[in-house]
Amino acid sequence: MARQHQSIAAQMKSELEEPLAAFAGAMKERRKIVQNGVEKLLKTKIQQTQHVNKVRARIPGAKSIQRHVGRWLTMVMIG
Repeated sequence: MARQHQSIAAQMKSELEEPLAAFAGAMKERRKIVQNGVEKLLKTKIQQTQHVNKVRARIPGAKSIQRHVGRWLTMVMIG
């Protein structure tokens, strides 16, 4: 009886561990793919932000222009 129990337990363990290991590997691979995509987007965003900041620094009075445009847009939308 004990040997039969051990063999059934070993069989169940092998039947459950293989699919679980395959699933875990697939999830790890998917996570890696998604993470790479997110990192590329972050890198692009950082580059674009740096470019905008450089351009903004070259334009004198850019902040006051932005404020005036923002006020104008607010007036247009409300009025």
